[in-house]
Amino acid sequence: MMHLDYRLADKFNDIDYRCDDFKKNHDGKHILFIGDSFAAGDGLEKEETWCYRVYKKISEIEKTSGYFNLGTSGSAISDSIDQFFKYCYLYSNPDVVFFVTTEFNREERYGLFKEDHRNSFIYRIYLYLEQYCRSNNIKLYTFSWIKSINLKQPKRITKGPSWLELANSKYELINNHDILNRFETFYDYDKDYMMKKVFEYDRLSNNDLNSLWARDNLHPGTSFHKFYCDFIFDKYLIGKNNG
Repeated sequence: MMHLDYRLADKFNDIDYRCDDFKKNHDGKHILFIGDSFAAGDGLEKEETWCYRVYKKISEIEKTSGYFNLGTSGSAISDSIDQFFKYCYLYSNPDVVFFVTTEFNREERYGLFKEDHRNSFIYRIYLYLEQYCRSNNIKLYTFSWIKSINLKQPKRITKGPSWLELANSKYELINNHDILNRFETFYDYDKDYMMKKVFEYDRLSNNDLNSLWARDNLHPGTSFHKFYCDFIFDKYLIGKNNG
């Protein structure tokens, strides 16, 4: 039976992250990626992922110290930020951080916070991250692979068991990133434009170089990774040119 985790084709570092070995001393720009499976690049070769593509683009114009990625499958937003602070404590502060955020409801999935406290918690923990980066001259670039869409079920039956009403109400805010849009380090994009570009990438060829799905048939393919690479690298260039 074939294993679904395509990342097994890659070499992991000495503590099982999908990148170079971590180190304290850096010669060149110190770049760090954080996030969930979309940062880890599940289902794709490392070189196909948006993180590695961004790293290579930066390496072509600046000296870099290595490819460092804390992407972990299934991570909640708080998990990713927690890993960031532990990394800084053990391996020094990076110069640049790229953070892809995920669904807000993962905080509830892991029993961290109930829904009525979730949004305020995410706001506060991201505020800590942004303030730490600003105080330590770390450039932070954040975006989400989740867009604000309404997942409520269509109203076919007006009366029903209470569990159905509770289930419907719980999905209303799952993909709501309006909270993070309040931060200047969070970069949003137009969903329709993103889908147009993704399908343009996919039409370029009929092979793995441009795909809607990764090889595990669970995660976004190379066309999505190409879009997010171009999107966030453009934000990096604007920030670099503006000092």
